[in-house]
Amino acid sequence: MIVGLSPDSWLRRNPSHPGEHVADHFEPIDDDPGMSVAEAARKLGVSRSRLSRVIKGKGPVTLDLAMKLEAIGWATADHWMRLQTRYDIARERKRLNRPLTQAPAYIREQERLRVEAAEAQAEAA
Repeated sequence: MIVGLSPDSWLRRNPSHPGEHVADHFEPIDDDPGMSVAEAARKLGVSRSRLSRVIKGKGPVTLDLAMKLEAIGWATADHWMRLQTRYDIARERKRLNRPLTQAPAYIREQERLRVEAAEAQAEAA
């Protein structure tokens, strides 16, 4: 854990679109010049425009694309779907103006953690 951040601070941030992570696979590494969107689209069996929309954050990583990314070794389908789900949930919370910190389950969990910390502190004293 990073000092100064709560264990659940990652839940409150605005996650990046999973397309940014797909784009990371195009980056040149050492002597490898990387690959173009057209080359990656051919490798994945999707249209260049579809892959381009995902990379630009204009289209989602769907289950079928996640499976294709997994098939060529670019992380697991589970990974891609988790990234997409986190992104979608954060966008919906923002649209509804309901930050996670106002969710009843979150509030109950924070209270439970406060009580446990107080009990542990009392036992230590």
